[in-house]
Formats: sequence, structure tokens, C-alpha cells
Amino acid sequence: MEMQTLSGTVYRWFVGSTGMHEHFQTQNYVPVPHVHLASTIAMVLKIIIGVWYLAFTQKAWKASERDAQWIPRLLQLSLSLPLIFVFVQASRVHYAILLLPAFVITGLIFYHYPRVFRWREKLVFVLAYSLTAMVIPGGLLNRFPPSPVWGTHHSFAYLWLSLPFYGYLLLGLSMAWCHQRWSEAETKGTVR
Repeated sequence: MEMQTLSGTVYRWFVGSTGMHEHFQTQNYVPVPHVHLASTIAMVLKIIIGVWYLAFTQKAWKASERDAQWIPRLLQLSLSLPLIFVFVQASRVHYAILLLPAFVITGLIFYHYPRVFRWREKLVFVLAYSLTAMVIPGGLLNRFPPSPVWGTHHSFAYLWLSLPFYGYLLLGLSMAWCHQRWSEAETKGTVR
């Protein structure tokens, strides 16, 4: 349940809702059907994301541009943080604190340069923060009366659906789009 990583998410795809119900009833481990296929898919996705990241960040910095390029550098460094949850095999939910610098840096860049970025980057960032910040399983919704949508076991479903991991991916997507928008704005000369 606590494996909010790429591998854990792929394994839960294979287990499905029936496995979720079984795990919910027994509070035990659930066997993953076709575990070799699930592991292979996870490995292929890790390779694709890793190659994309290396291609995205491969730009060499000229000595004359180093001082002027601090925002793209911060975004690239921050973009490496969500990769922790892509490449490690297992993690706990509270390890999301490792992403705090990425959230802070991206939020500060939005704050200081609001005209550079579109609503798309900001919306994806807010959605990533909402999924990753653990507001739902934090117990807030346990105060509401049980309903078909929010019951006493909402945090279990929240983790089973790997919503924090999808939040990590959305954070990476938001930072990649911010990097792209910043590069476009610098090319046009609209930032300074």
C-alpha cells in the first residue's frame, strides 16, 4: 500500500479492484497476477522516463549564460526530485517531503513571474500539490458523515489508486512545461 512509486502503481494496475477488495478485507499482501509482465512494464516505463529526462536536460550551459540561467537550472534540478519515486522500488507515503524543494521553487517562480506562465502550468501544479499533500488521507474527511463517496476508508482507496504518485508525475509535468515556457519567454525577450 505504501509503495507510491512507479513499480507499485503498475503492480496495482494488475491487481485491480478485486485485489483491492481482498486486501481491504484481509489487510494482507495481495499476489500480483502476471508479476513478470508487471515488472517488465514498470522497467520499460522507467527507461522511457529516464531517457526523456536526460534528453530534456541535456542542454550544455555556456560560461557566459551561467549567471542568467538560474531559473531553468532550478527547474531542472527540481525536476530530478520526482524521479526518486520513478526509479526506487518502494517508498513510504511520508517520503513525499523530499519533493518540498520542488514545490517551493516552482511556487516561488510562479509568484515572481506570474505573466510568464499560463493557466495550464499553474493548474497542473495546484493539482499535483493537492494530490501529493495528503489532504484527503490526513483525516480531514473522516469528520464527515459516511457517504458513498467519502467513508471511513477513503485514505485506503486514496493510496490504492496511487493518487500521490500521480501527483508526483503532475509536478514533473508542471515543471517541464514551466521550463519550456521560460525558454520561450527568454527567446522572445519578455522576461527580466
